[in-house]
Amino acid sequence: MLTRTPVSEYLLKEETVLALSMEFFSDPEPCAIHRGAVHRRAMMELMELISPGTSVCISSLLPSAQRYFPDGAAFVRFEEEAE
Repeated sequence: MLTRTPVSEYLLKEETVLALSMEFFSDPEPCAIHRGAVHRRAMMELMELISPGTSVCISSLLPSAQRYFPDGAAFVRFEEEAE
């Protein structure tokens, strides 16, 4: 399976959002602000690893980055943002 999306539209799994909210904020029930901060931080980490327009094998990423993708996803490609 190939996951293709603009980075701004990529949605994290709910379990990942909750785990990261606990990790970053010790917040088991994140508000919209914490959810947004979790998403931005995850996307910033991914953008450092994956250039837009480049397909990357998810298994080649560090485990900390692999957790951002659904089970069964083999490759990811973040598309250029539409203007």
